[in-house]
Amino acid sequence: MNDQPIIPDGIHLDYTQNDTTREQFYSQYPLLNDEEVTTQLPFLLGHNDTVTEKLAMVLGVWKPIHMTSPVCDHPLAIMDARTFSPDDERPLGLHVKFFRFSFKTLKVYILAAHSVISNIVHRASQRWWYYSMQRTDEVLVFTHYTRGKHFATPHGTFTNPHCTRDMDTRRSVEMRVGVFV
Repeated sequence: MNDQPIIPDGIHLDYTQNDTTREQFYSQYPLLNDEEVTTQLPFLLGHNDTVTEKLAMVLGVWKPIHMTSPVCDHPLAIMDARTFSPDDERPLGLHVKFFRFSFKTLKVYILAAHSVISNIVHRASQRWWYYSMQRTDEVLVFTHYTRGKHFATPHGTFTNPHCTRDMDTRRSVEMRVGVFV
């Protein structure tokens, strides 16, 4: 498991809400055939849809872990999805190369993973919230993606200048849940 760095002031969506953009991107950059890398993307492309059940939304479940103090610096900030507009979204293709060592063949392989996320343009009408002093026993659930609707929760972190030095650096975990209906 790779630890993700805290990136303050990086407002984004983990998944573009534009299904056409996503389909075009992955037709040009196919999914890597590696279960560790592609566990989330196939269901966004409809690979897990059935005749009776289709992906309706992807939820994010976010919580602090292994902290002795509440989260003060770099809390998760989320936009009210009702104030998010398609015009706010700027899809961005990410291309990452990494090394994988095979114990079976005793070789190192260079793999490339591709993903399309979205950066967010600020508008004065957007409403933003954050969970002040969130504790490890508290969970925040928000919408990453909703099929057929432009209803998602852009998010990011920010530097809070009001934290004291004795407070822990934020450590958190985020899980994703696919909702099929």
